[in-house]
Amino acid sequence: MTEHIVEFYGLNLEVHGTYYNAKLGTMEDPPEYQEFEIEKVTCNGLDLTELLEDSFNFKTKPSTIQIEKLEEIEEIILEKYYGE
Repeated sequence: MTEHIVEFYGLNLEVHGTYYNAKLGTMEDPPEYQEFEIEKVTCNGLDLTELLEDSFNFKTKPSTIQIEKLEEIEEIILEKYYGE
């Protein structure tokens, strides 16, 4: 398991997880995209994983926007540490 420090909404989060490299595909075997699978997210020793697993709904006029926070953190890690 790998640990990365990510700034997210002004907090320095310690994100623990596993990186999976991308794989080229063939006609029989589709490609696999690179991924960072998050196992645990902490901030100053406090486990925030369950809180961030749930999507947050921000009510806006006229619709509701759902944002998956763990997916957003995963994208930040891939961009910052793995060059996606």
